[in-house]
Amino acid sequence: MTKQTRLELDFGRLRQQVRAILLAHGTAIAPKTETPEHVDELIDTLARSARPDVARESEALENELDALDDDLSRKVSNHFGAHMAAYGDAGYYTGLAMGLELAALTFGALATVPVIGSMRKRGRR
Repeated sequence: MTKQTRLELDFGRLRQQVRAILLAHGTAIAPKTETPEHVDELIDTLARSARPDVARESEALENELDALDDDLSRKVSNHFGAHMAAYGDAGYYTGLAMGLELAALTFGALATVPVIGSMRKRGRR
């Protein structure tokens, strides 16, 4: 399987998951509205699959914080940089899929609305 085919399959699965969440729970559309818990869980799952070592690194780093060695600042910075990158990418792709599915559902719904009556021309008879 080519890398492109694998990416297409992975993104297709993500879109299916996002569609199921949208249909079952909706989504936050306006600022300051709550994101459904299922969306956060999907982002978490995607981030953990992209960087499974982050959770292990977090635990190990917490243990080191007590020791306060000289390299602590660099390690904390590198760790949280990797952590932010993993969650940033996962959030971006989940958001992208969410937008695509929301658009597909919106336009699909509009396409199935039956036409009722017709507009009469107004004017002189």
